[in-house]
Amino acid sequence: MIDEQHPLFVYGTLLTGERAHSLMAASLDRIAPATLPNATLYTLGAYPMLIDGVGQVCGEVCWLRQDAYDGMLASLDGYEGPQYARELR
Repeated sequence: MIDEQHPLFVYGTLLTGERAHSLMAASLDRIAPATLPNATLYTLGAYPMLIDGVGQVCGEVCWLRQDAYDGMLASLDGYEGPQYARELR
């Protein structure tokens, strides 16, 4: 159980209208356009990768429903795969 809930910044396939957005759509409380500063986005074929860097990355901030929060984070971590690391920023 996570003690504190945080909104998620998403980019790439999890954005509204992209192929993986449906994985979390039913668990969303609200969503808003957002820009993450001090970040760089690389495209590795079908997989975008965000790292600390210069510039900014456009995406969305997603607030998950409280009752879906823990389960959705676990599902998204599984979707992203073992090399994925979610970070608090």
